[in-house]
This record gives sequence, structure tokens and C-alpha cells, in this order.
Amino acid sequence: MIYCCIAIDYLSQLERSGVREAGMFVDELRAIASSLGASVSTRKTPLVVEFPATGSFHGIQTAEALRRFVSTIATYAPRLRGASMAVHEAGSAEEASSFGDSIRRHDDGLYSFAFSREARESLAGYFAPDAEGDAWSDPLHWTFLADADAGKLFRRPRLAGALAQAIARDAHRRTRLIHLEAGPGARSMESLVAGLDSPASPVLVLAGAKSRPLPFSPLVEAIAAAARYQADSPVQGKTDESAYRYLVSSAFSCGAPESVAKGCTHFIDRWLDRFGSDGGVVVCDSPDRFSPEAVELIGRRLAESAGGERYLSISDGSRFDQWNGPWAARIPFDQARADDKAVAIAEALGTAAGSVREVLSSRFADITGSEKGAGYRGLLAVMPREANLYLYALAVAENELSAPEFSEFAAGLGLKPEGELLVRKLLSRAGLVDPTDTRTIVEPVDKAAIAEAIGPDAAAMIDRLFAAFLIGLYRSGRIRPSLGFLRRVGERAEEERLLYDCLFEEVLRPDRPGHVEPGFLSPSSA
Repeated sequence: MIYCCIAIDYLSQLERSGVREAGMFVDELRAIASSLGASVSTRKTPLVVEFPATGSFHGIQTAEALRRFVSTIATYAPRLRGASMAVHEAGSAEEASSFGDSIRRHDDGLYSFAFSREARESLAGYFAPDAEGDAWSDPLHWTFLADADAGKLFRRPRLAGALAQAIARDAHRRTRLIHLEAGPGARSMESLVAGLDSPASPVLVLAGAKSRPLPFSPLVEAIAAAARYQADSPVQGKTDESAYRYLVSSAFSCGAPESVAKGCTHFIDRWLDRFGSDGGVVVCDSPDRFSPEAVELIGRRLAESAGGERYLSISDGSRFDQWNGPWAARIPFDQARADDKAVAIAEALGTAAGSVREVLSSRFADITGSEKGAGYRGLLAVMPREANLYLYALAVAENELSAPEFSEFAAGLGLKPEGELLVRKLLSRAGLVDPTDTRTIVEPVDKAAIAEAIGPDAAAMIDRLFAAFLIGLYRSGRIRPSLGFLRRVGERAEEERLLYDCLFEEVLRPDRPGHVEPGFLSPSSA
């Protein structure tokens, strides 16, 4: 077990800064420890923090807590009369405390930071191998990227300007659909349109990158996330809304009964009617990746002049042919494609150096469309293991979970909320997840390559625990039974109810299209 002992001369400290500030210092250390999964002794000094040695994320959370301890000590240093921090791997808190006391007695400096040989060996993967002696060195996860940040690649200032001009021009001409060629490369529509959303012209973003194998995706997800319109549903009756809720809870089903699809169509039509009456603009990013049902619904509304919402279609290349018509216009915003990628990549790389800079450069060129390759493979090799574990969990989840649900799953792996923020930030800065929605992986990334990076045992563990988590959501009513869901979690002898629920759902809904072949079923179930 890893322990950290932090000691101050408490009585002398009270003379200098008083009870309040000394107490604030200790309370802040306690809060840091608790937020990253550690337990803390009741004594104020020495403060003994115990870090768990279990869970897939304990290593990086321990290293991050130690870093934050040092940062807090530095912040309070002008108001302290010295402090010592000793990290030791021991069998008990008493043994660790004795080690901390010996360090304090033999160190003449006001401030000291010490790792025992055992602690340094245990945390060898998290600190530089040359970080010896009493000098503090930040952990590797904090330093290896330097100030590199792929988020700068998603800003696309010329594209943002083109979008603003398109919405402003469209407001006067009332063209129903405008298509904009953004050119290849990373873009985050949520951040690009953030300044355009207003009560007078609300914006709904439909991102093809977040589409799921579900009818009407990504419309259903965007509507579910539009909290502004949840309190006052535009649907008069309950039937259509029930169909919509049915579809939202049909994860992994790959389809919906005909009656449900009709009801969901009516619900979305009414929702968009109200959205359009408020002057709403629907931004469709990569519509070629939308579900067929979403494409057909929007195309029909355009052809029939239904509702008043306006549409912006953004894609890498030419206009989306399925929405062509007299209602559509293409504005040649050449400046939208003119963002200087070489300059953006240089800014995103910052002061990153050596082999890390090389793999980041390759990855950044990949996601901006400057080059095509597999730059992510080298990047995965230098990322912290915990970041790759989280990335694999995202790949397994396939955007089927809400943000709170995915965080709940991650917590089951031992990742605390503060630890999750940490690994999300690392993945975002490395260009592996969308900076505005860190549940969405930025392509290209190959799930098999992530599994190779973390090892088959870790991949199998996450697969197993995710299937169990999905079954828990089914038991709570969050996910409806279906053959697609059964194929995802697999037949289980201990889950006989799940098997029959999924089979009867298919049999008792004759209007359900056969999207899932039953060939995966065992002979006894088929």
C-alpha cells in the first residue's frame, strides 16, 4: 500500500497564520485525497494518506494526488513555517508514519519531499526514472505532452466565420437549406456554433460522428439533449412521445417496430415544428453518416415545406444530394476551407519535444486531413496506460451511454470523477477524443489497436464488465430487450429472464423489421 505523510509544525503554524488558514490547508489536502480515491487519517499532523492498490486507475490517481499535494503546499508556502511530504510503500499507516517522522527529523530544510525506495519502485511507471533524491519532479502524465493541445485544431476560425455568415444571410433570404463545404479535417460543431445559439435563433447540432445504429439517429440524441425544450413537450398526446421514449431506450436494437417508427416520426415532426416557430436552425454535420430515417425525415420536411426551421448542411466535400431541391443553395465559402493547417498543427504541438512530438505531429496531420495514415498507433504507445483503458471503454460503449451513465461505468472500474476529468483531458489534448464531447472518439482510431495497446486481459475485463453494466441498465428499465441487445451482451445461463424477454419482444412485435439475424443464438434458444 502506498502512503503519503504530510507534516507541518502545527502549533508554530498557528502562531504565524492562525487556526483558520492552517485548517484550510489541511482541509484542502483532505479534499484532494478524497477526490482521487484515497483515505485520510483523522489527525491534522502528520496527515497520513492511504492510496488503494486496487482498480485499473489507482496508479495515475495516486500520482495526480501527489502532484496536487505538492502544488497545494507551494500555494500555502508564504503562510507556512515549513512542511515535509514523504511517500512510502508500507504494510500499515504506523509504519509509513514512522518513515515520515524519520525524514522530518533528518531534513534541515523548511520543505522536503521524499520517496522511499519501495515507493519509487512501485510508482516507477508514473515518474521519470532519473527523478531521484528529495527534489520533486512532476509525474509523467503531467509533463509528457508539454503544452500540446489538439483542441486548437478544432477551432477552425474561417469555418466558424462562414457559419456565422451563412446563418445571418439565410435569416434575410429565408433559404431553407444552405450547404457548406468545410473541407477535410477536425471540427467540433458544438464549439463552432456556440456563439450563434440565442433565444431568437436557437441552434440544434446533429453530428454524424455521433450517429448510432438506431432509427432517426442522431436526431433522437440531439432532441433528448435539448433541455430547453424538455419541460414543455410539443406533443399533444402521449402516444407519439411514448414511441419516442421507446426508441431512445432501444440501445443496440438496430431497428424499431413500424408502429414505433411512425409514432417517433410524428413526435420529431411536432418537435421540429415548435423549434422552427422559434426561429431554430438545424446544423447537420456530415449528413452522409445520418441514419436513413433521419435523412428521409429531413428530406421530406424540406420537400413539403413543413415547419419553419432552417438547415445548414456541412460536409467535407460536395453537397448532400439527397436533400437537393429548389429549397437548397450552395454558398461557395472558399474561406471555410482555407484554414492554414500547417500553422494550426504547429500551434497545437506547442513545445512538445522528441518522440512525443513526432507521434503527435503524425496524429494531428491525420485528424486535420493533411495526411492519411495510422498516426494513432505510435501515440497509443506513449499515452498513459489509464488513458488507453478509458479510450477502449469509450470504443466499447459506442456512444450508447449518456455521459452520467458512462461515468458510472468508469467509476466501477475504479475511476473517480477527478480522475476521469484528468484522463479525458489527456485524450482530448492528444487528439483522440472530441474536446467538446469527450465520449466521442476522433477518427481514425482502430479499436483493435487500442486493445493491443492495453493487452488482451485488460480488454477482456472491460468487455466483460461493460456487458454486465448493460444488463444492469436492462434490469432498471433503461434499455429495452431486443435481439440486437442480446447479441451485444450474449446469452448467459444466469440471465434466463433476459433471454426470454428478448425473444418474446421479437415474437410479439410482428411489425418489427428483421435487422438482426438470429444465427448467433444457441441451438436451444433458436
